[in-house]
Amino acid sequence: MTIKKRLFCSNILMIVVPAVIVALVGLLCMALLWLTLQRGGSMHLEDGEDLSHVGRNMAGQIQEFMTEAPDVWTGRMESMESMTASGFLRVVVVQNGSLVYDAGQEQTADSRLAQAADSLGAAEAFLSAGARSVYRAEHTDNGGTWSFYLFGTRQEHLNSGLKVLLALAAIGLLFVVFLTVLMTNRFLTRFVVRKIEEPLDLLSEGARRLGNGDLDYRIAYTGKDEFAPVCDAFNEMAARLKESVERTRRDEESRKELLAGISHDLRSPLTSIRAYVEGLLDGVARTEEAKQR
Repeated sequence: MTIKKRLFCSNILMIVVPAVIVALVGLLCMALLWLTLQRGGSMHLEDGEDLSHVGRNMAGQIQEFMTEAPDVWTGRMESMESMTASGFLRVVVVQNGSLVYDAGQEQTADSRLAQAADSLGAAEAFLSAGARSVYRAEHTDNGGTWSFYLFGTRQEHLNSGLKVLLALAAIGLLFVVFLTVLMTNRFLTRFVVRKIEEPLDLLSEGARRLGNGDLDYRIAYTGKDEFAPVCDAFNEMAARLKESVERTRRDEESRKELLAGISHDLRSPLTSIRAYVEGLLDGVARTEEAKQR
Protein backbone atom coordinates (compact mmCIF):
# COMPACT_ATOMS: atom_id res chain seq x y z
CA MET A 1 0.00 0.00 0.00
CA THR A 2 1.36 3.41 -0.94
CA ILE A 3 1.88 6.14 1.62
CA LYS A 4 -0.78 8.22 -0.10
CA LYS A 5 -3.32 5.43 0.37
CA ARG A 6 -2.21 4.92 3.96
CA LEU A 7 -2.72 8.60 4.71
CA PHE A 8 -6.13 8.51 3.05
CA CYS A 9 -7.18 5.44 5.05
CA SER A 10 -5.76 7.00 8.21
CA ASN A 11 -7.81 10.16 7.75
CA ILE A 12 -10.97 8.16 7.06
CA LEU A 13 -10.45 5.87 10.05
CA MET A 14 -9.66 8.86 12.26
CA ILE A 15 -13.23 10.01 11.63
CA VAL A 16 -15.06 6.70 11.30
CA VAL A 17 -13.62 4.78 14.28
CA PRO A 18 -14.34 7.42 16.95
CA ALA A 19 -17.77 8.08 15.42
CA VAL A 20 -18.70 4.38 15.51
CA ILE A 21 -17.46 3.89 19.07
CA VAL A 22 -19.18 7.05 20.28
CA ALA A 23 -22.39 5.93 18.57
CA LEU A 24 -22.20 2.53 20.28
CA VAL A 25 -21.51 4.11 23.67
CA GLY A 26 -24.33 6.58 23.07
CA LEU A 27 -26.71 3.74 22.28
CA LEU A 28 -25.59 1.98 25.46
CA CYS A 29 -26.25 5.13 27.49
CA MET A 30 -29.66 5.51 25.87
CA ALA A 31 -30.44 1.88 26.70
CA LEU A 32 -29.47 2.46 30.33
CA LEU A 33 -31.62 5.59 30.47
CA TRP A 34 -34.51 3.72 28.89
CA LEU A 35 -34.19 0.95 31.45
CA THR A 36 -34.10 3.55 34.21
CA LEU A 37 -37.20 5.24 32.87
CA GLN A 38 -38.89 1.88 32.46
CA ARG A 39 -38.03 1.05 36.04
CA GLY A 40 -39.71 4.22 37.17
CA GLY A 41 -42.21 4.30 34.34
CA SER A 42 -45.22 3.70 36.57
CA MET A 43 -44.33 6.62 38.81
CA HIS A 44 -45.23 10.07 37.49
CA LEU A 45 -46.20 12.07 40.55
CA GLU A 46 -45.49 15.74 40.20
CA ASP A 47 -47.07 16.75 43.54
CA GLY A 48 -49.34 15.60 46.34
CA GLU A 49 -52.48 16.20 44.30
CA ASP A 50 -51.42 13.48 41.86
CA LEU A 51 -50.81 11.02 44.67
CA SER A 52 -54.16 11.87 46.27
CA HIS A 53 -55.97 11.40 42.97
CA VAL A 54 -54.36 8.00 42.40
CA GLY A 55 -55.02 7.05 46.01
CA ARG A 56 -58.75 7.89 45.81
CA ASN A 57 -59.17 5.76 42.71
CA MET A 58 -57.33 2.83 44.25
CA ALA A 59 -59.25 3.18 47.52
CA GLY A 60 -62.52 3.04 45.58
CA GLN A 61 -61.45 -0.16 43.87
CA ILE A 62 -60.34 -1.70 47.15
CA GLN A 63 -63.68 -0.79 48.72
CA GLU A 64 -65.38 -2.82 46.00
CA PHE A 65 -62.93 -5.68 46.50
CA MET A 66 -63.56 -5.78 50.25
CA THR A 67 -67.16 -6.92 49.69
CA GLU A 68 -65.80 -10.25 48.50
CA ALA A 69 -64.08 -13.05 50.39
CA PRO A 70 -60.52 -12.28 51.57
CA ASP A 71 -58.86 -14.83 49.28
CA VAL A 72 -60.78 -13.39 46.32
CA TRP A 73 -60.12 -9.70 46.86
CA THR A 74 -56.44 -10.22 47.68
CA GLY A 75 -56.14 -12.08 44.39
CA ARG A 76 -57.77 -9.19 42.56
CA MET A 77 -55.31 -6.80 44.25
CA GLU A 78 -52.52 -8.42 42.26
CA SER A 79 -53.68 -6.40 39.26
CA MET A 80 -52.28 -3.32 41.03
CA GLU A 81 -48.85 -4.79 41.59
CA SER A 82 -47.66 -3.53 38.22
CA MET A 83 -47.89 -0.01 39.65
CA THR A 84 -45.58 -0.91 42.53
CA ALA A 85 -43.02 -2.79 40.44
CA SER A 86 -40.92 0.35 40.00
CA GLY A 87 -40.18 0.52 43.73
CA PHE A 88 -41.40 4.13 44.02
CA LEU A 89 -45.01 3.24 44.92
CA ARG A 90 -46.15 1.13 47.85
CA VAL A 91 -49.69 -0.05 48.65
CA VAL A 92 -50.64 -1.18 52.16
CA VAL A 93 -54.06 -2.38 53.39
CA VAL A 94 -54.77 -2.85 57.10
CA GLN A 95 -58.03 -4.47 58.22
CA ASN A 96 -59.09 -4.29 61.86
CA GLY A 97 -55.52 -3.47 62.88
CA SER A 98 -53.96 -6.38 60.96
CA LEU A 99 -51.86 -6.10 57.83
CA VAL A 100 -53.67 -7.93 55.02
CA TYR A 101 -51.87 -6.61 51.96
CA ASP A 102 -48.47 -5.01 51.32
CA ALA A 103 -46.99 -4.47 47.85
CA GLY A 104 -44.01 -2.34 46.90
CA GLN A 105 -40.68 -1.44 48.45
CA GLU A 106 -40.77 -0.01 51.95
CA GLN A 107 -38.69 3.09 52.58
CA THR A 108 -37.41 4.59 55.82
CA ALA A 109 -39.99 7.38 56.07
CA ASP A 110 -43.02 5.11 55.47
CA SER A 111 -43.60 4.05 59.08
CA ARG A 112 -43.36 7.62 60.39
CA LEU A 113 -45.71 8.88 57.69
CA ALA A 114 -48.24 6.12 58.45
CA GLN A 115 -48.17 6.88 62.18
CA ALA A 116 -48.61 10.59 61.53
CA ALA A 117 -51.54 9.95 59.17
CA ASP A 118 -53.18 7.63 61.73
CA SER A 119 -52.82 10.24 64.44
CA LEU A 120 -54.91 12.70 62.42
CA GLY A 121 -57.95 10.41 62.80
CA ALA A 122 -59.48 11.66 59.53
CA ALA A 123 -61.18 9.50 56.92
CA GLU A 124 -58.78 10.88 54.34
CA ALA A 125 -55.32 12.32 54.91
CA PHE A 126 -52.27 13.32 52.93
CA LEU A 127 -48.79 13.93 54.41
CA SER A 128 -45.31 14.49 53.01
CA ALA A 129 -41.80 14.15 54.39
CA GLY A 130 -39.21 15.30 51.89
CA ALA A 131 -39.77 13.57 48.58
CA ARG A 132 -41.86 10.81 50.19
CA SER A 133 -45.64 11.20 50.60
CA VAL A 134 -48.54 9.09 51.83
CA TYR A 135 -52.24 9.10 51.08
CA ARG A 136 -54.42 7.42 53.71
CA ALA A 137 -58.08 6.51 53.43
CA GLU A 138 -60.20 4.80 56.07
CA HIS A 139 -63.51 3.03 55.58
CA THR A 140 -65.87 1.19 57.92
CA ASP A 141 -68.35 -1.47 56.80
CA ASN A 142 -69.90 -4.67 58.09
CA GLY A 143 -66.53 -6.39 57.94
CA GLY A 144 -64.99 -3.84 60.26
CA THR A 145 -62.57 -0.99 59.65
CA TRP A 146 -59.92 -1.05 57.01
CA SER A 147 -57.23 1.51 56.18
CA PHE A 148 -55.59 2.06 52.83
CA TYR A 149 -52.10 3.61 52.51
CA LEU A 150 -50.50 4.69 49.24
CA PHE A 151 -46.86 5.73 49.60
CA GLY A 152 -45.13 7.48 46.70
CA THR A 153 -42.05 9.45 45.72
CA ARG A 154 -42.59 12.72 43.88
CA GLN A 155 -41.29 13.13 40.35
CA GLU A 156 -38.76 15.86 41.19
CA HIS A 157 -36.87 13.33 43.29
CA LEU A 158 -36.75 10.99 40.33
CA ASN A 159 -35.70 13.85 38.07
CA SER A 160 -32.74 14.61 40.33
CA GLY A 161 -31.59 11.01 40.04
CA LEU A 162 -32.12 11.14 36.30
CA LYS A 163 -30.03 14.31 36.09
CA VAL A 164 -27.22 12.62 37.97
CA LEU A 165 -27.44 9.67 35.61
CA LEU A 166 -27.39 11.97 32.59
CA ALA A 167 -24.38 13.84 33.98
CA LEU A 168 -22.52 10.58 34.58
CA ALA A 169 -23.44 9.39 31.09
CA ALA A 170 -22.17 12.67 29.57
CA ILE A 171 -18.90 12.46 31.51
CA GLY A 172 -18.47 8.83 30.51
CA LEU A 173 -19.21 9.67 26.88
CA LEU A 174 -16.65 12.50 26.86
CA PHE A 175 -14.07 10.22 28.43
CA VAL A 176 -14.75 7.53 25.84
CA VAL A 177 -14.48 10.11 23.03
CA PHE A 178 -11.14 11.37 24.38
CA LEU A 179 -9.78 7.86 24.91
CA THR A 180 -11.00 6.71 21.49
CA VAL A 181 -9.44 9.66 19.67
CA LEU A 182 -6.18 9.20 21.60
CA MET A 183 -5.90 5.47 20.93
CA THR A 184 -7.01 5.80 17.30
CA ASN A 185 -4.50 8.57 16.69
CA ARG A 186 -1.75 6.51 18.33
CA PHE A 187 -2.54 3.43 16.26
CA LEU A 188 -2.90 5.29 12.95
CA THR A 189 0.30 7.24 13.59
CA ARG A 190 2.18 3.99 14.01
CA PHE A 191 0.37 2.62 10.96
CA VAL A 192 1.65 5.49 8.78
CA VAL A 193 4.97 6.40 10.43
CA ARG A 194 6.26 2.82 10.52
CA LYS A 195 5.88 2.62 6.74
CA ILE A 196 7.90 5.83 6.37
CA GLU A 197 10.58 5.10 8.98
CA GLU A 198 11.62 1.77 7.45
CA PRO A 199 12.75 3.10 4.03
CA LEU A 200 14.23 6.22 5.64
CA ASP A 201 16.36 4.04 7.89
CA LEU A 202 17.47 2.02 4.87
CA LEU A 203 18.41 5.18 2.97
CA SER A 204 20.27 6.56 5.99
CA GLU A 205 22.21 3.31 6.40
CA GLY A 206 23.00 3.28 2.69
CA ALA A 207 24.35 6.83 2.78
CA ARG A 208 26.50 5.96 5.80
CA ARG A 209 27.92 2.85 4.12
CA LEU A 210 28.71 4.75 0.93
CA GLY A 211 30.34 7.50 2.96
CA ASN A 212 32.59 4.89 4.57
CA GLY A 213 33.67 3.66 1.16
CA ASP A 214 31.49 0.56 0.83
CA LEU A 215 30.51 1.06 -2.79
CA ASP A 216 29.12 -2.48 -3.06
CA TYR A 217 26.26 -1.78 -0.62
CA ARG A 218 22.78 -1.87 -2.15
CA ILE A 219 19.37 -1.21 -0.55
CA ALA A 220 17.10 -4.25 -0.57
CA TYR A 221 13.64 -2.67 -0.45
CA THR A 222 10.63 -4.73 -1.53
CA GLY A 223 7.93 -2.15 -0.90
CA LYS A 224 5.60 -0.97 -3.65
CA ASP A 225 5.18 2.60 -2.47
CA GLU A 226 6.71 6.00 -3.21
CA PHE A 227 10.05 4.97 -1.68
CA ALA A 228 10.61 2.16 -4.20
CA PRO A 229 11.86 4.47 -7.02
CA VAL A 230 13.94 6.42 -4.48
CA CYS A 231 15.70 3.24 -3.35
CA ASP A 232 16.19 2.17 -6.97
CA ALA A 233 17.69 5.57 -7.75
CA PHE A 234 20.00 5.21 -4.74
CA ASN A 235 21.20 1.81 -5.95
CA GLU A 236 21.74 3.19 -9.44
CA MET A 237 23.68 6.12 -7.99
CA ALA A 238 25.84 3.73 -5.96
CA ALA A 239 26.53 1.63 -9.06
CA ARG A 240 27.50 4.70 -11.11
CA LEU A 241 29.65 5.99 -8.27
CA LYS A 242 31.48 2.67 -8.09
CA GLU A 243 31.95 2.69 -11.86
CA SER A 244 33.24 6.26 -11.72
CA VAL A 245 35.70 5.42 -8.95
CA GLU A 246 36.96 2.35 -10.83
CA ARG A 247 37.33 4.38 -14.03
CA THR A 248 39.24 7.05 -12.14
CA ARG A 249 41.51 4.38 -10.66
CA ARG A 250 42.16 2.88 -14.09
CA ASP A 251 42.92 6.33 -15.52
CA GLU A 252 45.31 6.95 -12.65
CA GLU A 253 47.09 3.66 -13.26
CA SER A 254 47.33 4.43 -16.99
CA ARG A 255 48.78 7.87 -16.24
CA LYS A 256 51.36 6.35 -13.93
CA GLU A 257 52.35 3.79 -16.57
CA LEU A 258 52.63 6.53 -19.20
CA LEU A 259 54.84 8.65 -16.97
CA ALA A 260 57.00 5.64 -16.16
CA GLY A 261 57.42 4.86 -19.88
CA ILE A 262 58.25 8.45 -20.75
CA SER A 263 60.73 8.63 -17.90
CA HIS A 264 62.39 5.42 -19.07
CA ASP A 265 62.56 6.61 -22.67
CA LEU A 266 64.12 9.89 -21.61
CA ARG A 267 66.53 8.27 -19.20
CA SER A 268 68.08 5.81 -21.75
CA PRO A 269 69.51 8.37 -24.31
CA LEU A 270 70.62 10.70 -21.56
CA THR A 271 72.61 7.89 -19.99
CA SER A 272 74.37 7.20 -23.30
CA ILE A 273 75.18 10.86 -23.83
CA ARG A 274 76.55 11.13 -20.32
CA ALA A 275 78.77 8.10 -20.86
CA TYR A 276 80.18 9.56 -24.10
CA VAL A 277 80.88 12.90 -22.42
CA GLU A 278 82.64 11.21 -19.54
CA GLY A 279 84.65 9.14 -22.04
CA LEU A 280 85.77 12.24 -23.90
CA LEU A 281 86.74 13.90 -20.68
CA ASP A 282 88.68 10.87 -19.55
CA GLY A 283 90.52 10.65 -22.88
CA VAL A 284 89.05 7.35 -23.88
CA ALA A 285 88.53 8.62 -27.46
CA ARG A 286 92.01 9.61 -28.52
CA THR A 287 91.60 9.77 -32.27
CA GLU A 288 89.40 12.16 -34.25
CA GLU A 289 87.40 9.29 -35.63
CA ALA A 290 86.59 8.01 -32.11
CA LYS A 291 85.69 11.49 -30.97
CA GLN A 292 83.27 11.89 -33.90
CA ARG A 293 81.55 8.69 -32.87
